[in-house]
Amino acid sequence: MSDSRWQRIHELFDAARDLPQAERDAYVRAQAGGDDTLADEVLALLGAHGAPGRFDALLGRLAGLASTGPAPDDPERIGPYKILRRLGWGGMGAVYLAERDDGQFEHRVAIKVLRPDRAGPELRRRFLTERRILAQLTHENIAWLLDGNVTEEGAPYLVMEYVEGQPLLVYCDGERLSVTQRLRLFLDVCAAVAYAHRRLIVHRDLKPSNIMVTRDGTVKLLDFGIAKLLEDDATAGDATRTGHRVMTPEYAAPEQVRGDPVATTTDVYQLGVLLYELLTGRRPFTSEGGATTNLEQAILSTDPVRPSQAVAAVAADAATARGTTTDKLNRRLAGDLDHIVLKALRKEPDERYAAVTELAEDVRRHLDGRPVSARRGTWRYRASRFVRRNRVGVAAAALLLLSLVGGIAGTTWQAARASDQAAIAAAERDRARLEAEKARGLTDFLTGLFDVASEGNARADTLRLLPVLEAGAARLDDELRDQPDVRTAALIAVSDLYERLGRFEEAQRYAEEALRQRRETLDSFHPDVAEALDNLGGVLLDRGDVRGAGEQWAEAVRIRRAVRTAAGEAADSAILEQSATSLHNLAVARWRMRELALADSLESQAIALRDSAGTSRSSKMASSLDVLALVRRDLGREEEALELSRRALAIRREVLPNPHVELAVSMNNVATLLLDLRRFDEAEPLFRESLDIRRALLGDEHPQVATAIHNLGAVLKDLGRDDAAIARYEEALAMRRRLLGDEHLDIALSLSSIALLFHERGRCADALPRLEQAIPIWRKGLGAEHGLVYKTRGLRGDCLARLRRFADAEGELMPTYEGLIRVAGEDHSETRRVRQFLRTLYEAWGRPADAAKYADPGGG
Repeated sequence: MSDSRWQRIHELFDAARDLPQAERDAYVRAQAGGDDTLADEVLALLGAHGAPGRFDALLGRLAGLASTGPAPDDPERIGPYKILRRLGWGGMGAVYLAERDDGQFEHRVAIKVLRPDRAGPELRRRFLTERRILAQLTHENIAWLLDGNVTEEGAPYLVMEYVEGQPLLVYCDGERLSVTQRLRLFLDVCAAVAYAHRRLIVHRDLKPSNIMVTRDGTVKLLDFGIAKLLEDDATAGDATRTGHRVMTPEYAAPEQVRGDPVATTTDVYQLGVLLYELLTGRRPFTSEGGATTNLEQAILSTDPVRPSQAVAAVAADAATARGTTTDKLNRRLAGDLDHIVLKALRKEPDERYAAVTELAEDVRRHLDGRPVSARRGTWRYRASRFVRRNRVGVAAAALLLLSLVGGIAGTTWQAARASDQAAIAAAERDRARLEAEKARGLTDFLTGLFDVASEGNARADTLRLLPVLEAGAARLDDELRDQPDVRTAALIAVSDLYERLGRFEEAQRYAEEALRQRRETLDSFHPDVAEALDNLGGVLLDRGDVRGAGEQWAEAVRIRRAVRTAAGEAADSAILEQSATSLHNLAVARWRMRELALADSLESQAIALRDSAGTSRSSKMASSLDVLALVRRDLGREEEALELSRRALAIRREVLPNPHVELAVSMNNVATLLLDLRRFDEAEPLFRESLDIRRALLGDEHPQVATAIHNLGAVLKDLGRDDAAIARYEEALAMRRRLLGDEHLDIALSLSSIALLFHERGRCADALPRLEQAIPIWRKGLGAEHGLVYKTRGLRGDCLARLRRFADAEGELMPTYEGLIRVAGEDHSETRRVRQFLRTLYEAWGRPADAAKYADPGGG
């Protein structure tokens, strides 16, 4: 089969698939112009479209008939790249599969070549200047731009990462992904688009054929920024003529149809079209009989049918491809998803989501069962969202909450009625006592909800009772405004629950408010201020702010020490245990900051205090042993660390029920140390058990679950199971992005781990973009002089050298080496490794004299 025939099949299939079933046959045969074989092939594809297995088989058979090598009029080479075959074509040019064969490195790439007659001098010039800008898009879900130039014939070309996979819709239908699974893939698309928007690049041509999904389920967006290059040149003479605008009509935003300037909200609109099609199997607007003018008129003036209503007009096989029935699909889309999609598809850009991140957040809120911004924020709607999430226990929890608030308010009112001074004094004493009891009861009730889940008696995702307190926050504020002790206890309890459930932004808000209130009402060295500092420090650590956490905990330690000193020999076990808690927290921060000797001292003091307090067989002691084990490991005392970690696990098995989240933590810690000792077969089952416990108790979406998945990837890597390791690393990375944002330190950890695997396997072209994403996150979170920053920069420099970008490699490795000497010394293992990188660089560069300088520790 010729390429042109395959293109014709593709065009007819796209044009006819949205037509009513009764009209398809006549339309296809009329367009085929008497070529019955062509019509039969297209109709066969259309008939198989709803049956993934049959469709894929037929598509594969037809594609296999297409030419597998370059056609006679295709080039055999483009620059240093050998053309293997044509992948596709369009009005602006062709795309080829190629590989570099000039001896520098072997890597398959995709090359997009523009037709010389479509590329004026200005476009050629801009291609050469803007390829560097596009090359900065180093996101895991964006196909990486590798190179670009102009052919001898004057045709600009771009060299991109070759993505082997399926178009988004084909993948989703072939795998029969549910609506929820499709939404999670859509969030990956949104993350990539938002990343580009932060770098002031708009895609302008988002559509399913520009979004590929690899075999392991990774989304890859293609052609970022290329539409901008094309359109800027094509519209220079006439910005209002449709024929001169670069866009795909079926996915074009109204402003593109009108010829108005585009912005990030243009991509929001196109994502709305994509989401519509992902959910319903059809696009919001189609052309009657294939007429583009009718399509454009619909885009400009017709309101789209709600997705829930649109599925009623789609064949039942569309619902089957989503693992459900038409009726169930209709109910699944009605409500939140209807509103989200329609808001993205508003005609006027100002009425859409203002940013892709807002669209993505609404999708996440829908998946979490929380109210979405696209719907009117009425109390009734928000309450219905909560009740839907929390059918079990809502009534009991709400009644208990109201009784707590009402009881406290009633006590205050009764005290106010006392008529004489003695009665008032007695009432005040009773009120204070009752306030304290209410505060303890409220705190115990709220934290107890999570403890029940941790003990395995119920799944955490059925215990989303926290919004009961959130829904009553206004009443708590109104009725407890004059009772700060009770209100602060409630704030800390809410913060603790939010933190345990992985909702760190809300946790920080409540923790900061609790600390502010205690500073206003208590002496600066009051132990309750230290409690609030400890709580806020824990939240900041979870958010990746190690320095901020350390500052809070250092202040808490100063307060605890002052309290203990004042108590002297009268210090009871409670004071000793509280001092130990603050010391333990600060040790964690110092360990994370790589201040190992100080961390060791602090944690040893905490353990001694816990022994004195009589809590040596407690879960808190296990936490101290775990942290000390990690510190000793990093000090090179691995066997000693393993013994400490095993002691911690034994304590937790003794004092905690099974399953319990802290048991999973201990299992993970022991497994990590076994991994360091290269006892992989012992580590793997512990990592898997830890993951299973966390999933069972915390649900599928939680930061601790992401950590467990990442750690499982680490042991799979060391067992030589690279594909499985990468899949786990990528799964953890995607979850961390959804839960923690793009700048959390755990994101850098995931990126660095993936990059290290690629680096060790000689896949530097794959490692480099991950390293370049990780470095600014490490630097922002830990400071420019931190060892992890230098380690990641060293790997980047070596990757640049292996890719024969020698000058860039030298520019990275030299300051890295000098920085390591300054902060770690010449004999540090990382310093020695970067010194070897420099030596290898200069040898490959043909500079033996420079290479000799780094041959031994005395060189350089």
